[in-house]
Amino acid sequence: MPDNLTNKEATLLEPLACCLNGFSQIVSMKRRQSTTTVAIIGDGPIGLLHLQISKKILGAKTIVIGKIPHRIEKAEMMGADAVTTLHYNDVDRAYSDEEALRETLDFTDGLGANVIIVATSDRSAIGFAQKIASRSSRINIFAGMTKGISLSLDPNWLHYNQITITGSFSSVPKMLQQAAGLACNGEIDLSKLISHRYSLANIKEAIVATEGYVGLRVVIDNLTQ
Repeated sequence: MPDNLTNKEATLLEPLACCLNGFSQIVSMKRRQSTTTVAIIGDGPIGLLHLQISKKILGAKTIVIGKIPHRIEKAEMMGADAVTTLHYNDVDRAYSDEEALRETLDFTDGLGANVIIVATSDRSAIGFAQKIASRSSRINIFAGMTKGISLSLDPNWLHYNQITITGSFSSVPKMLQQAAGLACNGEIDLSKLISHRYSLANIKEAIVATEGYVGLRVVIDNLTQ
């Protein structure tokens, strides 16, 4: 643990390492990719970690697609080149919003995104990812889904467009070390994702806040009264 990281920032090192693992499945992490267009589906803390990696490490043109207005605003503040919110602002609304689809395709000049991160457990996000994928694009299914969900694909779409679909889970110690280094030198700012702190005695309030999409990441900290 680097000495210049606070305990609350350290709570996000493991999620950051997982995001690095997700990106490593589909892009090279060793060079700037200003010509790459990244679409991140999901506006939660994980989606915003992916945003920071995309912008600050890859230097890619990035759009965030989400459902929660205050989280989308945070994505804009954190450097997203574009954002789109599913209309009607319903957290249960499926990722099938035609206006959000049009806005996303307009961002890519109608070509679709080269790299797509599915950072939400909403099953409809996978269908949305297929609609915004460019030729030779790479899609990473980062989030876990409810058991029993099947993935429906047109094999000709996959074949003729040379689409790559991967999954990623957890990380390895080397990536955890890389995450610590990125946070330590300020390339990734973990503090921006921590919106609420609770004591262990108030853990029920913390869970309610998390399940209600209040803020971003909630941290349990015994120093908080």
